[in-house]
Amino acid sequence: MRIFRKELRKIFQFRVIVLFALFAVIFGYLFFAWQYYPGYYVNSAYDVPFYEELVAEYGATLSKTEYQDVLKKREELIDQVEVYIREDIVFQENDVTTYAQFQESHAKEAVTDAEMAVQEETNRFWFRNEATQWLLFRIQVLDNMERDVQFGRIYADEDALRIYADFLNSNSYEARERLKALFMRDEMSLLPDAVYELLNTDFFNLVILVVVCCFVLMLPYQISDRLRGILPIAVSTKTGRRIFGKQMAACVVTGGIVAAVLGGIYSILLAQKHVFVFWDCPLSHNPYRLWVDMTMGEYWILCMVLLVGISMTGALLSYFVGRLSSHYITGLAAAIPAAVIYCAGIRFFTKYMFMIGDMYFYRSYGHSLFRTFGGLLLLAGIAVTMVMVLLRRDKERDL
Repeated sequence: MRIFRKELRKIFQFRVIVLFALFAVIFGYLFFAWQYYPGYYVNSAYDVPFYEELVAEYGATLSKTEYQDVLKKREELIDQVEVYIREDIVFQENDVTTYAQFQESHAKEAVTDAEMAVQEETNRFWFRNEATQWLLFRIQVLDNMERDVQFGRIYADEDALRIYADFLNSNSYEARERLKALFMRDEMSLLPDAVYELLNTDFFNLVILVVVCCFVLMLPYQISDRLRGILPIAVSTKTGRRIFGKQMAACVVTGGIVAAVLGGIYSILLAQKHVFVFWDCPLSHNPYRLWVDMTMGEYWILCMVLLVGISMTGALLSYFVGRLSSHYITGLAAAIPAAVIYCAGIRFFTKYMFMIGDMYFYRSYGHSLFRTFGGLLLLAGIAVTMVMVLLRRDKERDL
């Protein structure tokens, strides 16, 4: 245990930690989507706060009865907009007095000067008038919700379900039964699309970050031992060769620490953005969600568990590359393609993780749960095998 702790201290050198932190900050600033949330994924800055209000009032899901209450909110919002419409001089001059007329003027192509003036005023109401735009964008959220209901994506009946299954080109009885279980429900999730898109995008960004950070920590640790001449001395004795197993264990633990630290920091950033307000909201409520029944919180916990496993596997891979590198140049030259190939493999197995729209993989490779976890276990098995071969070679080396 003493040797193991000393190996951990050798990995976490102050200058390496500074480089690790600097790279993490720069990478997060350049590539992570959380800093743009929610505006990066929504029509306006009012959409997600409106969903937060609905969650606070109704809970994580909306029943059919509660949905009718929400439609009444839409009528109340329209009444408030019509007050502003009737008070506006431009609309008064062109006999625009109702929300329906307002929408028609906004959508149609303006030809005359009067129509152009009305259209310019509707644009001002939508984008430059703070008193009206928050009302209009809330109405738009409810219109989108109503459209999902009309197209059978929520509260689906048998006819809507059959059309959707045909659209996905699925003849699988299992797939159709799963669609039936997901869509023919008496409730809808109040999770905005922006939350799932954010988690799905930044999860892979976190994967790239932890893999690169593992290489940043492990390569100097391994290569510095070789450059100091420690490796030949350790290989020459039975006790020395046991150190390699301790080093491997230290690398795996370091991978877990890296994932836990970065995942924890990112979760804190999500909490500051009020993302966890939707913790209990189901993800499997429309065509762009999951085969499995899980909430947003359960999905994020699963992502963090996968991140730890991916990071530990990346640490094993970086240990393997570092052990075979004679100096820093060769280590860097080997680390770049190794990290790229590893991240590409993870992307292939997790890009459509549990998603309904990924019907091609559902038909061809079985359930997406098996594809995702099976693929990641395959990558982990390859990394473990390479390291075990390396350690076995150390026991048999002839100096």
